[in-house]
Amino acid sequence: MPKTTKMKTYPVLLVPGTSGIAYPYWDKMMWRLAWDRFHAYAMNLPLFAVGDIKLSAEAVQKEVDRILYETGANKINLVGHSMGGYIIRYYIKYLGGINKVHNCVTLGTPHHGTYSAYLAYVFTAMKQIVPGSEFLAELNGDNETPGDINYTSLYSMTDECCVPQTSCYLEGADNKYVLLCGHLGLLLDYRIYKWTREALLK
Repeated sequence: MPKTTKMKTYPVLLVPGTSGIAYPYWDKMMWRLAWDRFHAYAMNLPLFAVGDIKLSAEAVQKEVDRILYETGANKINLVGHSMGGYIIRYYIKYLGGINKVHNCVTLGTPHHGTYSAYLAYVFTAMKQIVPGSEFLAELNGDNETPGDINYTSLYSMTDECCVPQTSCYLEGADNKYVLLCGHLGLLLDYRIYKWTREALLK
């Protein structure tokens, strides 16, 4: 059973990608974080995270405020997988998260867009993450990593959903990648967890 003790650092909120569900999406990560004595939460997103990314970011805003109130912490750590990475970055940049977030960690988020989004172009969120979209120009304009926040982008150079994989490189972040790991495999890969843990302890 995971150890259950007091918080090791700021509380951690895990934000899923497309599907928008907390469980079983984050099961392995939650178990590992609990074992390492982090106080972690996972959330569901509206419309399975395929609606407007800005609306999903508003849901994160509400959940962050709830967690900060519940724990009494003054800041939070955010971890987002895939679409979740865009969502937490938008929250930070435009919805007040810049003053509430200590660490921002993204797993397999193609920050500059992915051509695989054309496969589901009927959905609003997918239209927002194709290369050259207005949303990405807004999100990445001026400064990709604003505020006094530690940014980390973790990804795989064999991720089938990030095309090209180099799109995961985030200017101003600590960028690290692995090989021979698929998109959902990032949620399970111990190398990725090890780097996530290290980032959360900054």
